[in-house]
Amino acid sequence: MANVDLRELQLYMLNIYKEIDRICKKHDIKYYFGYGSCLGAVRHKGFIPWDDDIDLLMKADDYLKFIEVCKTELKDGKYYLQNHMDDAKAYNFWLQFGVKNSTSINMSMSRVHKPWGICVDIFPIFPYTKDSGLQKKMYKKYHLLNMLSLKYYHIGTMKNAGPKEKIKKMAHFFVPDWISCKLFKKLFLELCYPSEFEAECLTAYAFRKPDHYLETEWFKEAVELDYEDLKVPCPQNYDAYLKAYYGDYMQIPKDKTKHSDSPDVLIKFDECYENYWS
Repeated sequence: MANVDLRELQLYMLNIYKEIDRICKKHDIKYYFGYGSCLGAVRHKGFIPWDDDIDLLMKADDYLKFIEVCKTELKDGKYYLQNHMDDAKAYNFWLQFGVKNSTSINMSMSRVHKPWGICVDIFPIFPYTKDSGLQKKMYKKYHLLNMLSLKYYHIGTMKNAGPKEKIKKMAHFFVPDWISCKLFKKLFLELCYPSEFEAECLTAYAFRKPDHYLETEWFKEAVELDYEDLKVPCPQNYDAYLKAYYGDYMQIPKDKTKHSDSPDVLIKFDECYENYWS
């Protein structure tokens, strides 16, 4: 851990999650614990002991609705919601819901003046197809979407890139921010509401191959599982979902690396990230 106690960080994130849950319940927005957070609920009844984040999943309609309601829900300024449709410096294609008066920053990225608070990640789940040709077409859209969001990320990675890679990264800076956001939104909505097919399944586009998908039935309803002192919603068929991502997910992995292990990551519970912009 860079400079804080892991358990303290986990409990801090749990409080952020509680605010997200409050907003979702108030506005009838459905979500699920996903990735390692779902795994933590199933295998550990809480955080994976060495994990330092919370990952949530939302279907397209709920995801877009959450963005809209947060425009009024977050007016007091305690929390922020960052996404690339509104902020070109957001270099993830998913949402980050964080605390403004906090810091979680890799100091190599301190020149990027964006929110770097301690946050919870919220990932979209998109309608998808089992047609291999259409899968490749949609995956190309996702790849472009992801590339658009990486413009400012390249500031921190340019130093260690080779000559050819540097040229590719530099090309991003010729795209004005307003065009990047506008094109990102267009592509994102095309993934949310595809015109090329009737949805047969779902995808989070987190798989490395376009032919990997999630069955709709896995997410038909949510089931509540124990997570620390809470009950949290997980995919109805969490077993199939976790096997799709992790295989034998009950097996404890040898690699227990986490984001905050990096000595370059600075974490503060009561200082705004703006203090660490360079």
